[in-house]
Amino acid sequence: MRTYALENRGRAPLYEYLYRCIRGDILDGTLTAGERLPSKRALASHLKVSVVTVEGAYGQLLAEGYLRSEPKRGFFVQPFEAQSAPAAIPAPPSAAASVKEKSIQYDFTTNAVDTARFPFSTWARLMREVLTQEDSGLLAASHPQGVEELRQVITGNVDFACDYIAKHFNGVDVSRPQGTYMLFLDCGEWLTAHGKTMDELLAAGWDVGVIWQDGRAFHGQTHIRMNLALPLSRVQEALRRLDTYVFNA
Repeated sequence: MRTYALENRGRAPLYEYLYRCIRGDILDGTLTAGERLPSKRALASHLKVSVVTVEGAYGQLLAEGYLRSEPKRGFFVQPFEAQSAPAAIPAPPSAAASVKEKSIQYDFTTNAVDTARFPFSTWARLMREVLTQEDSGLLAASHPQGVEELRQVITGNVDFACDYIAKHFNGVDVSRPQGTYMLFLDCGEWLTAHGKTMDELLAAGWDVGVIWQDGRAFHGQTHIRMNLALPLSRVQEALRRLDTYVFNA
């Protein structure tokens, strides 16, 4: 039975570090396809950790397709096609680097993924479900205007945002986007009425945990750009936060 130096995990949770160790053994061939892993209780006893820790690690590996579970038999390594990892590309400097330490909950910027919050295990599970359910339908050509399900989600987000802003953000004009999820807010009238600058308004949004984007490079000099390709619940909460703490504070 393999032993892992769990004391080297740093600040990572025990289950996450154990998951990474086992995944590494699978990826480098130390654990081969079809090989049976120890039971949760056996591995927990061997590593002197709780069964919950091993259960969490195994659950993550199951969700991402590295393991399979067979009733009354245990956990087995799944075969996979090894792929070489692409070369790392240095991240460009971020204009918002100075405020990244703040608690940001709602990100309306583009070209970025919040890897700390991205649910990789859920994403992997849903990918497998879709591949199984849709089968060859995934190979068919999609609608020229985009996938219908995605269009419905974006349309719902746009409808809510436009209606909410029109009712609650006095002095802010919004134009309904056509064929995109990018929303532009013209805040010129609000800025004049409240004696604020664009930079002050942008900073106020960041201060309450909502990331939005300076729209001056894309539109007019008093425009803010918002990316609405998010779950509707997050769009709703973010706009309510802007309503309470920024536009109608």
